[in-house]
Amino acid sequence: MLERRGTLRYGAARRLRQFGSRDSILLTPGASFSMQSSSGLFLPQLGAAEPRSLSRDSDSPRDFDVDSAMRTNPRHMRGGYPGQGDRDRGERERSRSYLGHAPLGRGLSPANGGDGREDSGGYGGRGQLAGRGGRDRDDASEGDSALGRGLYWAGEKSRGERGDARLADMTSALSITTEDDFAAGGPNAEHAWLRKADTFTQADEDLVSSETTYVAMLREELWQALSAHVAMWRKEKIEAGLNCLEQIEWFWGAEGMQKVHEVRALVKDNKMDSAGVVISSVTASMSSVTGSMQGRHHCFYVLVVVPPCTFRNRDHRVNLAAELRRIASKEQSQDSSLVYRIVEVDSIRRALLATIVNPDILAVVLQDNVPIEHSHSSHALVGFEAFVRGIDVFVETPVTKMRAGAPVLATVIQSIAQCRSNIDVFCVCTAMGLATLEPVSHLVKRAFFPNDDHSDLHEAILAGVRSKMRCPFFEALRRYAERPIGVFHALAISRGNSVRRSKWIQGLIEFYGVNLFKAESSATCGGLDSLLDPHGSLLDAQNLAARAYDANYAFFVTNGTSTSNKIVLQAVLRPGDVVLVDRDCHKSHHYGFVLAGSSPCYLDAYPLHRFSMYGGVPLEAIKRTLLAYRSAGRVAEVKLLVLTNCTFDGIVYNVKRVVEECLAIAPHLVFLFDEAWFSYAMFHPILKRRTAMHAANEIRRCLMEGRYHRRFQELLETLGTDDLTSVDAETLVKTRLYPDPRRMRVRVYATHSIHKSLTALRQGSMILVNDDLFESHVHTPFKEAYYTHMSTSPNYQILATIDVGRSQMELEGYGLVERQIEAAFFIRRLLTRDLLVRKYFTVLSPRDMIPAAMRKHSKALLGEEALQCEMNLQTLEQVWLTDDEFVLDPTRITLFTGLSGLDGDTFKVKWLMDKYGIQINKTSRNSVLFMTNIGTTRSSCVFLKACIRSCAQELEMHRLMSSTRELEEVNDAIRALVEDCPDLPNFSAFHPAFKKTLFPHDVCEPPNEPSPAAEGGASEGSGDGAKPARERERGDGDQKGATAGSTPGEDALSLVRDGDLRAAFYLAYDEDVVRYLSLRETKEAILRGEQLVATTFVIPYPPGFPVAVPGQVLTLALVDFLLKLDVKEIHGFDHKLGFRLFTEGILNDQLRQRRAAEREKTDLQGMRLLPSAPQNVNVTVSPPCGATVESEASPPSVSAGRETPDNAAKSSSSANGNELDSNHAKTGSTSTNDTRRSDTSSSPPPSGREGKREPNP
Repeated sequence: MLERRGTLRYGAARRLRQFGSRDSILLTPGASFSMQSSSGLFLPQLGAAEPRSLSRDSDSPRDFDVDSAMRTNPRHMRGGYPGQGDRDRGERERSRSYLGHAPLGRGLSPANGGDGREDSGGYGGRGQLAGRGGRDRDDASEGDSALGRGLYWAGEKSRGERGDARLADMTSALSITTEDDFAAGGPNAEHAWLRKADTFTQADEDLVSSETTYVAMLREELWQALSAHVAMWRKEKIEAGLNCLEQIEWFWGAEGMQKVHEVRALVKDNKMDSAGVVISSVTASMSSVTGSMQGRHHCFYVLVVVPPCTFRNRDHRVNLAAELRRIASKEQSQDSSLVYRIVEVDSIRRALLATIVNPDILAVVLQDNVPIEHSHSSHALVGFEAFVRGIDVFVETPVTKMRAGAPVLATVIQSIAQCRSNIDVFCVCTAMGLATLEPVSHLVKRAFFPNDDHSDLHEAILAGVRSKMRCPFFEALRRYAERPIGVFHALAISRGNSVRRSKWIQGLIEFYGVNLFKAESSATCGGLDSLLDPHGSLLDAQNLAARAYDANYAFFVTNGTSTSNKIVLQAVLRPGDVVLVDRDCHKSHHYGFVLAGSSPCYLDAYPLHRFSMYGGVPLEAIKRTLLAYRSAGRVAEVKLLVLTNCTFDGIVYNVKRVVEECLAIAPHLVFLFDEAWFSYAMFHPILKRRTAMHAANEIRRCLMEGRYHRRFQELLETLGTDDLTSVDAETLVKTRLYPDPRRMRVRVYATHSIHKSLTALRQGSMILVNDDLFESHVHTPFKEAYYTHMSTSPNYQILATIDVGRSQMELEGYGLVERQIEAAFFIRRLLTRDLLVRKYFTVLSPRDMIPAAMRKHSKALLGEEALQCEMNLQTLEQVWLTDDEFVLDPTRITLFTGLSGLDGDTFKVKWLMDKYGIQINKTSRNSVLFMTNIGTTRSSCVFLKACIRSCAQELEMHRLMSSTRELEEVNDAIRALVEDCPDLPNFSAFHPAFKKTLFPHDVCEPPNEPSPAAEGGASEGSGDGAKPARERERGDGDQKGATAGSTPGEDALSLVRDGDLRAAFYLAYDEDVVRYLSLRETKEAILRGEQLVATTFVIPYPPGFPVAVPGQVLTLALVDFLLKLDVKEIHGFDHKLGFRLFTEGILNDQLRQRRAAEREKTDLQGMRLLPSAPQNVNVTVSPPCGATVESEASPPSVSAGRETPDNAAKSSSSANGNELDSNHAKTGSTSTNDTRRSDTSSSPPPSGREGKREPNP
C-alpha cells in the first residue's frame, strides 16, 4: 500500500514538472531571478541574473552566512563541516564542543559526503545523539536513535557545483525528493548544496509556499500560482497549472470548471490581463476575508450522485442534478442568505472521494443504480490520491466490499457516516432501492422517490444545514441584548449603565464595546435560561452539542474542565471506591478524589527520562493492576478508570482497546477520559477513532451486531476455559481480551476544554456522557454534583461561545481540523529541513516519544524509518488506523532544546516571548511544545520558523565569538540538559497509616532501615538502577507495573496500593502534626532510613502534575528529581521552609488506630463466619521480617469459598500488627507473639486503645 501511494505521488509530480517546482508555484512576479526551496534545499538559479530578494532590493538584509563565518573564524569551528579538512582538529578535540556535535554523534563515511568525523543526530545511547547516517544501529536503542536526525553535511565540492539542470528536474510541486533522499546523498544532492550567495534570503523564503498534503489547500495554491505566471506570461506553466486544476476543481462543481476553461481561453487569445482578473476573482472567493461568506451570504456544496449520462433520461425530473439546480436558482433568487452549489458525480468511488476532498460538502443526495466505477467517468484526481487523507479506509475499503457483493447504497452511506458524520444523507431511489436501506435507515435524513417533485428535497437540504447553524442560546442572548430592558435586579454593570454614568472608566466600553454589557444579565427568563435547570434555549444548545459530539448527553460548564472533572468524579464515585488513575493526570482529579472520599490507585505512565516528561499508562500495567485487585478479592471495589486521552505532549490512547480489555476483567468498570486537549478530534474522520465518544459508540455497535459474542467464545476456546476468572493473571496479561457481552455495560464519560482548541472563551468546558446506566443510576447524583460545583451566576458570554463553537465545528470543523493538521506538518517541514535550526533544535517524532513495544503494529506495517521526524500524510493515516497502544497527535510539535544549552523555561520566556512575542505554554527541562489549532495560519507558522532560525543564528554567532572558556561553559550546560537528565520518579506508595489494605510487608520493616520505596527510589536514580528504567522507556523491556524478578504473588501485592487520600489531606490541616524540611535535609533523612510522608500536593512546573500527594512516602528518586529539576515554581513546596511533612508521632498514632480498626473488623467478620461450635486451629504466620506469629483462626472448611484473599491479608496484618507497635509506639508495650482466639464473640480491643481512637476527618 505504501509503495502504491508513493508511485501515485511521483506520477502526479511528474505531470506538474512543466508547471514548476513547489517553490516556483507561488512565486510572485519579482521572484523569478533566484529561488530557494522552503524545505531548506539551496536551489540553483534558472537564469544568469544577479541574485536578489523578492522585493528586488539589493540592500535588503540577508541571512547570516554560516559557511563564510566558519571560514572567517576557523578556530571556533567545533566538529566543523565535513569536507573542510582537518584544520583545527586539535582545538576541536580539546574543547569537545557539543555545539559541533562531535562527541554526540556517529561518524560520516567519506562516501556520504563526510570526512569521517562525528555529526549531529539522534540519541545513540544514554544521553548521546546518533546521526541519521547510523542506519546500522541495533533495535535495542531504536527508541533513542531518532532524536535530532541530522542531515549529512555536503562537502565543499557538492556545495560549489551548480549544474545546468533545470529546477523542475530536481524537485517538483509535490515534493518528489524526501528527506531521506538528500540525507543519504540521493540523486538530487549534487544540485542541492550551493553557497548562500546563490539563494534567497530568509525573508524571501517566507513568501514561498512549500508542498502541502491537503487537496483543498493545493487548489488554493495552484490558483494563486496562476496569478503569478499570468503576470509573467509563462504560457507553458499556465497550461500545466490549468491541467492540474482540471483534476481538482471538478470537486467544487461546474462553476470552478467554467473558470478554468475561461482562463484557458483568455490565455490562448493572449488576454493576460483579463485572465488575471478572472483568477483574482477565484482566489478572492476562497478567502475568509474577501470571500463569499461576507455580507451574510452563506454558501455550501451538495453532492449529487446520479447514474452516468448514458443511462439517464432526458426528462429533467429524472435528471436529478438539473432539477435541483432549477429549484435552487428559483428559490435563491428570493432569499440568498443560504445558498448551495451542486457537485455532480456519476460513480460511487468519485462520490466517496468528493466527501473527503471538499470540506464544504454538507449534504449528499444518492440515487440508486449508480455504478461503483465505469470507464466513461472522467479521471478526477488521478495521481493525486496520495494527497487524500483517509482514502484507503473511506474509499478503497468500501469499494472493495461493494465489488465483493455488499449492498451498494448501504455501504456507501455507512462509509460517508464514518468519514463525515455531519453530512446529511438523502436518498432518491425506487421501491427496490428503499428496501436495501433498512440496515442504515437511521443514517438517512429522508428518502424520496424519483418521480416526486423535488422541492421538498431542496427544503430538506436547507433545513438540515440551518439546524447546524442554529445557536439557540447565542441567538436568545442576542435578542435579549437588543431589547430595551429595565434592570431592577443584580448586576449594576448590566446594560453598561454603571459604566456610562462614570466619569472615569469610559475606556471599558471603548475597549469591549457596548454589546458585551447589554448581554450581561442575571435573568433566566425573557428568552434566556437557567444553567442549573435548563428547559429552554440552554437545553436546546446542550442537545445540539450532544448530537455534534456523538454523545448521549452534553452539559456546559463555565468553570473550566477542572470543575467538569470534579463533577463527574463526585457523581460516579462513593466514599471508599477505588479509582485507577494515571499518575500524571491533571491536579483537578486529585482534588476530586478528596471531595468524593475515594481511594486512588496511581498508575505509572512510561517515562521519557531524556525529555523529563511522561507518556501514557501502558495497557499491560492497567490489566496487571485490575488482575491484582481480582487476586486480592477487591476488584468489585474498583469503580473507575481515569486516563488523560491526548496528554499535554500529544500521546493518544487506543481507547477502544483499553475499554474492551478492561471490561473483560471488570465488566462493571466506568471510564473517564480527560480529553481537555482533544476536542477538535471528533470532527476529523481519522482522529476521532481514538476519542472516547466514538470508541463507546463503536463498542455498543459491535455489541448490538453480535460481534462480541463470537469474539468472546473464540477467546474462551483459545484459553481452554469457560470462565476468564479461572485463568491465571499472567496469561490474561499477554492475551488480547474481549468482554463478555452478557455482563458488560458501556459506561464512558469525557471532559472537554472547548476553550483550549475550539472557539470559546476561557473556562468554557463540556461534559460528555455515553453511559448505559446514566438515567437509572447516575442522573440524580450527577445533578447534585452539578449543583455543588456550578455557579448560580454563570457567565452567559462563555455559554454563548460554547454554543457558537459547536455550530462552527458542525459546519466547517472537518476543513478547519484539516488545515490545523496541515499547519503542523508545515511547521515540522520548515524546522526539520533547515540545517542551521537542526543544529541546535530537534523536532521529536513518534520514535522518540513512544517506545517501540507500544507501536508494534505500525512498525510492522511501515517500518521504523517511516516514523521519521517529519510526520507526513501516510504515517498519519496508516499509524492512526493500526491497533497501536499509543499514537502521537500530529497537531503538537515538541522541540528539543538541549543542544542549544537553553532549558525549556528560559527558551519560552526570554527568547520566544520576550524577544519575538510568541506564546507557548508547556515546557519541560529541555523541550518546548508548540500546538496548532483551528485558528493557526500559515503566516504564523512561517513567522515561528523565522524566529527559531533567528535564535539559531544568534546561538551560532555567540559560538563563533566565544572564547574557549565560554564554550566550555556552554558545553557544560548542554551536557546537563542532554546527558545528566534526572530519572523521573514513579509513585512510591501510601504510608501504611493511609493504606486501605495493610499487608505483612507494610508493618514489618526494620525501624532504622530505609523503606523499600526509598531503596527503590535510590536505585532508580543511580547507576545500575537507571538502566532498566531507560530500557523500559525504549520499549526493550516488559512494561510491567511491578519490580523485575519478583514473584507473581509479590507483583499482585505491590500493585494493590490505593490509599485514603482524603484522610491524609484533612489531617494536614492541623499545624501541630506537621514539620518542615528542606530538600537537602529531606534527602539526608531518607538516607538515614526515616519514612517521610507528604502532607500536600507537590506540583512542580514543569511537568505540571503532582509528583507527591498527601499520605505518599517520599523517595530518594523523587527528591533527586526535584533537586535536578531546578525550577522556581513548585506548588505545595515552600522554598523558604521546604517540604511540609507529617510528624512521626501522628503517623504512629494513625497507624495504631488503623490497626485497631482492622482488628475489630476482622473479629466481626470471624463472628459471622464461624459456626455455633467453635473450632480452634493454630496457624503460624511468618512475616518478611522473620518474626513468628501464632494465631488461632477458623478452620479452612468454614471459610472456604467465603473468605476473600483481602480478608486473609487483613487478618495477617492484624495478627502481626503488634510488632509494628513495638517499633514505633511511644507508650504501652505489646508482645510480638500475640495469640488470639477467634470464637463466636469478638474479643475487646486491648486496654487503652479504644480511648485513643479519633475519628478520621
